[in-house]
Amino acid sequence: MNSPHEIANERLRREHLPGPEDEQLTWIRFALTFDGYAEKGSSEACAKFANSARDRWEQTGTLPVGLNDLRAALFFEQRRWRWSNEDSFTDKEWRYWRSLVEAIRHELPQEDLVRVKRVANEQVLDLYSEIDAHGGKRSVWLRLTSEGNLILEGSDYGEAVNSFWGSTEYEWGWCLPPERLDLLLKSLGIAEVDPPDLLETIATALNALERTKIQEKFKDAGAEFWSWVGD
Repeated sequence: MNSPHEIANERLRREHLPGPEDEQLTWIRFALTFDGYAEKGSSEACAKFANSARDRWEQTGTLPVGLNDLRAALFFEQRRWRWSNEDSFTDKEWRYWRSLVEAIRHELPQEDLVRVKRVANEQVLDLYSEIDAHGGKRSVWLRLTSEGNLILEGSDYGEAVNSFWGSTEYEWGWCLPPERLDLLLKSLGIAEVDPPDLLETIATALNALERTKIQEKFKDAGAEFWSWVGD
């Protein structure tokens, strides 16, 4: 029998997720809205999965993909906290919890995506943002220019960026000209769509991929890469 506090994936909405202003107990309660033991078949299997997921995040900054795995990992972190002294989260624990919840946010259904914003003559849609194991942040968005160029842009901040580039800020982008858009759509399994729905349709398909595959799709479609390093 399911707990009355559980929220099925199909009912999960952004308003259910804890935010940065919420106290620790709110985050802990949200973790219990999913039964990771049931998802993985046993407490032992859930522990093995969650420990592996956390180790991978600590080493590479990558997270599980899909609501079931993300929520199972978060559920087990609640159990880990419960079996400890139930202390306040450390900075590292906060980063991991926030990264998991942010990834869950971007796995939610199409209707919960941030809607397209219009900036000057361009359309902009936030794709995802997440915090890595070292407290750095990556934000990624899509931009459709008035000339029809589709641009995937990102900004990385933090210590990992500094150790690699010698600067705390790194910005990058892939610019896909309109004549190569069909190649991207085909690779994502998207039939041609009307321009008003273009960004949201592409964003849904991209967010279903592993994070490392998103830039590859633009590269394979013939997009031009640019980057900038600075403080």
